[in-house]
Amino acid sequence: MKKNHLLICALVISHSVVSQNNNGLDYFPQEQLIYPDCVSNTDKNECLKNIVEDKIVALLNKKAKSVVLGIDTLKITLGFGTDEEGIVNPKYFQNSISHKKVRKKIKDDFSAVLLKLPQFDVLNRKPDPYRSVHFLNYSFLKKTKKASFLSIENPEDEYEGGIIQEFPRYPGCPEMENLQTPKCFNERIQAHVRNHFTYPQKAYNSGIQGRVDIMFIINKNGIIENVRTKGPHKLLEQEARRIVSFLPVLIPGKLNGEPVKFPFSFPITFRIE
Repeated sequence: MKKNHLLICALVISHSVVSQNNNGLDYFPQEQLIYPDCVSNTDKNECLKNIVEDKIVALLNKKAKSVVLGIDTLKITLGFGTDEEGIVNPKYFQNSISHKKVRKKIKDDFSAVLLKLPQFDVLNRKPDPYRSVHFLNYSFLKKTKKASFLSIENPEDEYEGGIIQEFPRYPGCPEMENLQTPKCFNERIQAHVRNHFTYPQKAYNSGIQGRVDIMFIINKNGIIENVRTKGPHKLLEQEARRIVSFLPVLIPGKLNGEPVKFPFSFPITFRIE
């Protein structure tokens, strides 16, 4: 019997702040990106956010004009960071679109919008590996097919500057090492699955196989909670949940130095060969 596993992690970020971590890094003042056309504006963050919003609205009305949201709110997040020269770097992109139909029509266009942004002047840049990521959050409505997308005010969409993300750590993984921390985390998760995996005998005898998606929250104390699974059969889902139940207490993820709840997901593929 052979058992093959494929694990993919997905992260979702929310906002949270403190002043300084144990390594003496000052999270505040936050990193600021100064858009060339916003130099004379009093609120340069709002100016940047409004300029990008205009680009998004133009894109939505051009490529997703047939979509009707009704009473639903379309949530869009553009997450990006810059290199040492203030030029947008695609390796920091973390874009999301809440509406499936809109996402299908324009998901690839958002990267193009970000890549066309001009070179920024960067204030309060943080030292490596604590690279700041900037999240621009927007909310839109569109009640009829002929209507245009309308931006709406949402307190959760406030933008104040760059945020420093620290991925949750598996015990034994190094502290913040830029993009290397998720790699170590994923490797330890894969090893954990291999060490605890047992193909359910009833499923094996019946030829039941397939992929089980596992979703859970790593809470502020590093404890796994709200475990959910989705797969082709309850026997496979039960095994996936059993494997997750043996995960150790993790080192929680942080935003600007403060522990936060961190959604995480990965699949396990059950395959009989």
